[in-house]
Amino acid sequence: MNFSAAADEAISFLHDFHRVFGGPADFAPYDEAYISFLRKVILGCFFVGVLSFSLLLCIAGRRIMSVAMPASARATPSYASYTRMRRSANQGSNDIFAVILLGFTALSALGGLLAEAQVDYSVHRVSHSMHNVSHTFHSLHSIGYNVSAVATGVRANADDMLLSFNDTLPQNATQLSIEAMRLVHITRELANATSALPKDLKHMGNDWEEKYFWMKSSTNGIILTMTLSCFLAISAIGWSMSSTLRLAIFLILVVIPSSHGLFGIYLSKSIEAADFCVAPVANTLALFPNDTATFQFFVECPANTTLYGPTMAAFRASLADASATEAYLQSFAKTLPEETRKRLQVGYLDPIGDQLDSLASLATSFGVESACAPIAASHKDVVETWCTNGVLGLLTLWVHQVALCMMLFLSVIALVSVFEEVRAKEERVEMQYHLLSTYEEDNIEHLYMSPE
Repeated sequence: MNFSAAADEAISFLHDFHRVFGGPADFAPYDEAYISFLRKVILGCFFVGVLSFSLLLCIAGRRIMSVAMPASARATPSYASYTRMRRSANQGSNDIFAVILLGFTALSALGGLLAEAQVDYSVHRVSHSMHNVSHTFHSLHSIGYNVSAVATGVRANADDMLLSFNDTLPQNATQLSIEAMRLVHITRELANATSALPKDLKHMGNDWEEKYFWMKSSTNGIILTMTLSCFLAISAIGWSMSSTLRLAIFLILVVIPSSHGLFGIYLSKSIEAADFCVAPVANTLALFPNDTATFQFFVECPANTTLYGPTMAAFRASLADASATEAYLQSFAKTLPEETRKRLQVGYLDPIGDQLDSLASLATSFGVESACAPIAASHKDVVETWCTNGVLGLLTLWVHQVALCMMLFLSVIALVSVFEEVRAKEERVEMQYHLLSTYEEDNIEHLYMSPE
């Protein structure tokens, strides 16, 4: 299949990326080694997030908690507070840099919502396609069951007819019973084959879509929490509220492990999607190891072939012979006395004819439902959508999560660095209640701090 140049580059990069770390080379969704590797990727990224969280928590705790909090707004400030205020007034402020960084981080976090659109569309297309295939399989299963039931009815009527009109019917009337018996065996085989078709495709699609929904919801929760924290920190810096800034810092700290965990999830999902897209047809069959022949027929759609070809050929041949025998008996019945003819036709031949017509109609429906061309075309379209929009969307979300983790780290460092300045500005306002200004003869201002 032909994908876009960007998608081909992304697939090649992600498929080769995990080989550097000793990951499996091929897509193997049921292989324990493959699953274990993807799980290790997620846990490794989450472990990095926990380490970052611990490091930043130590830094933030030392720098923030060491600053004493006054009991009330009217509490008398200490001399250390006064010294910190004067030092802050003399030092250059990093407030502008911190506000710019926080604003950029908040906008970048919200930008991740746009990257989800591609993956949302791809996931919906895949789920919708699985629902359609599931509906087709359920229809085939229903047809197989109905064909078997009708064939059993044909045999019962044919046997009863032979017993009731044994002396009246011609010699070849037994051929109808023989063909009815063949139809019973063939349709049972067909019913068993259709009942073996996967019945959980719809459930698989819903389950896969639900897993993505929770992953997306977690991402949105982290994005919104981070955005709220950034705007809260900007407000705290602007209005010099150290308590609010302290809350914003710890909100960002809480997000860091989860953000790294999502970084690992998006990386593992991107790798898995890229591995699938290297050979989408073969990997689609690998998803259903117990039904390879059936899915191979629908996905590859070989020319001049039908589903369960030998069985359906035998069914149509036996049905044609039974219909020919039934038509001959209808003609023969016209030569019988009126009362006998009515009993034979109304009681047996007409019901058998209706049942044979029903079998022919079901055979036609089976041919329509089991046509592989629509499913093969849908599979190709869905694969192209997933391996283009889906892979690029997952890669974009992964890169976005990488940038987000870095900006989270820098944001905490920046907020911790400006916390002391924000606290000093807050204390400057408090200090106004405790400063006395007097002017003496030399017109020099003297500042007196009230005693502690």
